Amino acid sequence: MTKRRWSVATYDGNLSGNAVGSVAPTHSITSASDLREINVAVQQSPASSSHSSTPPVRRILDDPDLVAATTRKSSACPACRKQKIKCIMENAMPPCKRCAQRGLLCSPSKSLQGLMKDQTRWNSRMKRHFNRLQVALNEARAALSLPPVLVMDEIDTADEEAKVRETDILSDDALDTVEGTLAPDSLASAPMHSLYEVTTLRSINETNRANDTANAQSDMQSRGLVVDPDFITRGVITIAEAEQLAKLYLGRLDHFFYGHLQHYLDFASIRKTSTLLALTVCTVASFHDPLGSELYDKLSRELRNLASSLMFRPRLGINEIKALCMSCYWLADMSWMMSALVARKAVSMQYHTKHLDQPDTDREDFCCSQMWLLIYLSNEQISMLQGVPQSGVSPNYVNWERHMASPFATEADLRLVSHIAMLLIISRVRELFGLDTRKKFPSIHVPHLREFHAQLDRWGASWSGRLEIARNKHIGHFPSEAVKLHWHFSKFYICSHAFRGLPTTSDVVTGTLPPELQDVAECAITTAFSVLDLVLESEEIKAALVGMPHYFHTMFAFAAVFLLKVATRYTQYVQVDIERVFSTIRQVLQVFGQCPCARQHLVHRIASGLHEMLHRCELQQAAEVMAVTKRAAGDANTDRQTLTEAESALNGVDLGVLDDLQPLELENFDFLSALPASWLTEFDN
Repeated sequence: MTKRRWSVATYDGNLSGNAVGSVAPTHSITSASDLREINVAVQQSPASSSHSSTPPVRRILDDPDLVAATTRKSSACPACRKQKIKCIMENAMPPCKRCAQRGLLCSPSKSLQGLMKDQTRWNSRMKRHFNRLQVALNEARAALSLPPVLVMDEIDTADEEAKVRETDILSDDALDTVEGTLAPDSLASAPMHSLYEVTTLRSINETNRANDTANAQSDMQSRGLVVDPDFITRGVITIAEAEQLAKLYLGRLDHFFYGHLQHYLDFASIRKTSTLLALTVCTVASFHDPLGSELYDKLSRELRNLASSLMFRPRLGINEIKALCMSCYWLADMSWMMSALVARKAVSMQYHTKHLDQPDTDREDFCCSQMWLLIYLSNEQISMLQGVPQSGVSPNYVNWERHMASPFATEADLRLVSHIAMLLIISRVRELFGLDTRKKFPSIHVPHLREFHAQLDRWGASWSGRLEIARNKHIGHFPSEAVKLHWHFSKFYICSHAFRGLPTTSDVVTGTLPPELQDVAECAITTAFSVLDLVLESEEIKAALVGMPHYFHTMFAFAAVFLLKVATRYTQYVQVDIERVFSTIRQVLQVFGQCPCARQHLVHRIASGLHEMLHRCELQQAAEVMAVTKRAAGDANTDRQTLTEAESALNGVDLGVLDDLQPLELENFDFLSALPASWLTEFDN
């Protein structure tokens, strides 16, 4: 029979001798072999089955106090333990005396108790180190007006990793689809439903909708994407500069944008909500700051990069939608792309259905309806100014009467829907007359043109009275003045169709303007003067030149260029007072030159380009007057080209600059395309 080891014998004796008492062995368990022997002995012991169904060894190992009490501390090195001799170490540190004398490797193996103590000390040290890092990080974030990083409780890492893997799989297999449906699945449903039925892609939208349901509707106003590190943390601008720009925006500019950010108190509150919104606020404010030219170059580059990163993001918060609408509203050099992006995102999140559900919705859905009207406003204005088809929102999904029936509608909504009502008329004009400016305007459409003209008159009379409200302390009477400006510009835009497809005086003359279009063309000239006269006569418009959306500035540029080209190239069709044209534009240039804003602002760009164009037109007019005078004097051998060359040389101007006045294409007018390259800010990718 094999002799039992002393540890097993001692342990077995304690178990059999005391059934209820505490375990108090004279020696501790030292190795895995000891545990196996103890387990065998306990299983063979008849007394072990009468106390508990749990093996005693298991109960001992589950109790850290018992483990500490039954663990023998071994400090001998392997060489001395093999020889069963005393291992003497000075200061309890290897090597021992015997190993040092013999040149042996002395590395005592740690006991279970020693390992547990080392682990406890390491955990305690790491916890203190983590706490110090946590405090330092939160102090740094507080200095940058960022929220603190919270310490999370223990989480099930296995479940979290499974969720991450599931999200990655879904995102890899996802289609570029619209979330939600207008009607339940049926034979008449959208074709995409069939794809969902034969593939596993349906679970993608169901997962998105389940996640959306988990987020409370009341949290929509504050939901947004916060990027860390953001443009402040990375040092694009300082926190002091950002706070100053946000103060400028919230104090004045936001009132032009219908006051959608008035519930924010300062830059810190905006920054906590959405990085894109905070960046857009700073970019727009620097654009209107006379000292913000350098800041605008940096911020606009950041804005382009951040907006590009949102291109394939499945969802955007309400604040990201606001930020994109703000970019379309003020920043002409990126409004075309931004308007297309925000329209797609809003459609994918069913903003159009929330608009049509008015007025029976809550405040959050009403805010989505406001954004939907702003998106339509931006898309319609930009497509009209560019002379291209609509790229976003169909007028069939716009109903401002429903929107105004909501109990949440305010004065700002009244201003917004006044512009929407006017653009709905313009959209019907563009749909009927088309966009091809090369074809002459057919006489058959003259009655329709007059009917649209009458509709605009009724619109102007109606909304001028409805917006005669108390003066706004931030933007004065700009809302009512804006209605007048829209009225004149819309009539001017419609009447300008009379000049479609007409050759200029430099071309071969093939005819004159049809009689039925004569009064329409004259009305176009009259209303173009009215647009520019409002800039000169209305103090409210002058004060709002820095702050109003770029749509208004394009109105002024369009009217001015129209008058210059009619006065120099289309005099065979209509009579125009050339001196009045030149005088009016000089006065407009003086007003624009006094506007305090960044050098990239449209008023400065328009002023520079318009000044150069005016100078060319004056030279051309002077040369034509000189040619007429010499012909009247009998110098028949001098043609117009020779006289113009002489006059241009006399004034030190190259003849080639006069050829820049191309034939008038009113529908495709884009003032930015006529600017020298040096005026347009270039941005890195």
